[in-house]
Amino acid sequence: MAETRKEVVQVIFLGHFMHEDRTIFLLRKYIPHKVYFIKSTEEYETTLDDKEFRLKLLEKYKKELPPWVAKNAELVNISFFDFNETFPKLLEIFSKEAKAGNEVIINLHGATISTAIAAVYAATLTGAKPFWIQPKRWVFGHSTKGETTLYPEGAKRELLIDIPIKPELPRKPYSDILIYLFKNKGVVTSKLKDIVEKIGLEKLGHVKKSTSGVVKMSKLVHILKEKGFVETKKVGRKLFEIKLTDKGKLVADVLSILE
Repeated sequence: MAETRKEVVQVIFLGHFMHEDRTIFLLRKYIPHKVYFIKSTEEYETTLDDKEFRLKLLEKYKKELPPWVAKNAELVNISFFDFNETFPKLLEIFSKEAKAGNEVIINLHGATISTAIAAVYAATLTGAKPFWIQPKRWVFGHSTKGETTLYPEGAKRELLIDIPIKPELPRKPYSDILIYLFKNKGVVTSKLKDIVEKIGLEKLGHVKKSTSGVVKMSKLVHILKEKGFVETKKVGRKLFEIKLTDKGKLVADVLSILE
């Protein structure tokens, strides 16, 4: 039986006019079946009204696409400067398409440093391919403020940003506890015995009895606290509050997406 060919999905950041040549180069190199256009929720300083500028850039890129692809392209608004907000949203897109068996191509041009790092980081977890395009040359030009600066011109070749070291995420049973907390709005106030029952003894490792499960849960939560993923406090004789920290929320969100 012939192998099913993967459909190409491109993720494109709506950045600056200087990225046009290289963005179009990659669109023509890897003709997509689907495109996600990523637009910043923050305002940019441009010579045109920000909304008008982004729409013009968007329409220019759409003209490079087959009509049916352009019609079904998705416009996603995310922060270009808040890593904690950006990373899970990009990861969700990459993960969704990867699970559907598609090849995800990321055009890093137009992204801010924070967004590019988030995209590359998410790519290492999902198998997506982030690309940077080498320009043909650099030329002198004038910025919107009249300052002389260097601008890239044309596109020469694509370079895959391949990072062989994957980020280390908590494994089971720690991941199951973090996901459980995340699905309960990041905080649970209960007896450890009740938490063990809801998570399930089978998810805590080699545990067969409820009493052993409580001891194991206590140890696991203590380690998660040491690593900065949760905060705990006693609110009654047997009641405990276990709450995700900001770091824990981000990691738990990532684990939930990849689950």
